[in-house]
Amino acid sequence: MGYDTADFAKIIFDKKVIKILGILSDRSLSIKEIAHEINEQPVKLYYHIGKLLELGLIRVTKEEKIKNFSEKYYTSTRLVQDNLISLEGDFIKSHYETLVKAVMLEVNRSLLQLKIDLEQSEKNIKQESTSEFSILEKKISYDDWKKCNQMIREYLDQVDEDQNEGSYKFLIASYKD
Repeated sequence: MGYDTADFAKIIFDKKVIKILGILSDRSLSIKEIAHEINEQPVKLYYHIGKLLELGLIRVTKEEKIKNFSEKYYTSTRLVQDNLISLEGDFIKSHYETLVKAVMLEVNRSLLQLKIDLEQSEKNIKQESTSEFSILEKKISYDDWKKCNQMIREYLDQVDEDQNEGSYKFLIASYKD
């Protein structure tokens, strides 16, 4: 199944999708219940739910008939744990090229912002930097590596969002070289 790279990236890296997947990681909920949990209108979730079903990131666990209405309940698949989308195995095999393009699109956006920051700095335009790029290498055990990744996610999860600020996007990848 082929996906437009931009649409795929929008779904995989969407903040609302991450919230949906997080709450569905340990329970089965209807769209109405999901909407209540993330403080959103149910009508604004149908597109996201449909795309998540297509990608195999969620599944229908039950369907109830209420009068003439059918209400479905959803839960996340094994690819989602602790608000983290773990893209591996069959999902990677079936979506590899689109996933690479989507990740490269996000990397390109971050590097473009870094370039803009540097150009403004060279022109002596006083503005806070809005991007950073780091590559670090450290010899650590597998357990410490897993713990480090978990600590990064937990820290970002516990930081309160500032509604007056723009969003910062974190694209975190780590691997054994």
